[in-house]
Amino acid sequence: MLQSSVSTVSSTVVVTRPAHATLAAIAQAAALMAQADGTVDGAEQQALLRFLRGHDLLRYFGRRACLSAYHAALEHNAPEAEVLGSLGRQAGHVAAPLIASAAASIALADGDTHPAEVALLCRLAERLSVLGDCDDVATVLFSAQ
Repeated sequence: MLQSSVSTVSSTVVVTRPAHATLAAIAQAAALMAQADGTVDGAEQQALLRFLRGHDLLRYFGRRACLSAYHAALEHNAPEAEVLGSLGRQAGHVAAPLIASAAASIALADGDTHPAEVALLCRLAERLSVLGDCDDVATVLFSAQ
C-alpha cells in the first residue's frame, strides 16, 4: 500500500516512501491491540511481522527497527486514550487504513478475537476515520476469519 513508487509530474520526479511516523503509528496500534485481551504473546508479534512483510515495510525499515518500535510501544504502555489521540492525527492520511489493518491483523493473531479487541478496533477505526461504523468493522474483521 505504501510501497515506494516513482512518478513524473511536469518533469519533476516524485518518490513516495513510507515515513518513520507510519511505522511508529503501526507499532503503537499493534501494541495497544496486543494488550487489549490482557495477554501479549508471540503470536501477535509474528502477526505484526507478517503484516509488515506483506506490505513491504519490513524490507524497507528492517526487522530490527520494526521490532524495536513494537517493543518500545509495549514497554511505554501508554493509556488507550493517549494512543488513540496520537493515532487520530493520522485520520485522512494515506496511512490510516494501513494502521487499522495492522491492528486487525493483531486482533486475529491468536485465532480468538476477544470482544475487547473488536471494541478497540471500532474505536481505532473511528479515530482514523476508516470504515463507516462499528458494524462495518465487525463485518470486515469476522469475514477475514
